[in-house]
Amino acid sequence: MLENSPAVYGVFYKGDKPKFLEVGTGGHFKGKNPNVAIELLEEKWVYGVQEIYIGKATDLRSRLSTYIRFGNTKAVGHWGGRYIWQIADRENLVFAWKYIEEQDPRQVEAKLLQEFKQRHGKYPFANINA
Repeated sequence: MLENSPAVYGVFYKGDKPKFLEVGTGGHFKGKNPNVAIELLEEKWVYGVQEIYIGKATDLRSRLSTYIRFGNTKAVGHWGGRYIWQIADRENLVFAWKYIEEQDPRQVEAKLLQEFKQRHGKYPFANINA
């Protein structure tokens, strides 16, 4: 059971490279189309890495619930990480998290993103605003 606690979380893809959908399952929050061109998704893909998104939450249960509802076509506010919902085989997605008790989740997320970029030369696939 997820807690209503601060955390950082990651989304991982169990496979090499997914097939991308022209029209994914992301919700149209505030009427905005969440889909992007397949060429952009392919350009953003980081080969040889399973971690495809790093996120933060002040309330993990609420944040992941919103993220998954967005991925199930609901018009809710989780615009970051939306590229994930254009992956055809969503059953290969794995979510993992770590509760953060004495640190600011924003700082932990920023550190994880910088470490990822240092190792791979760019940010994770679905971290759009990093």
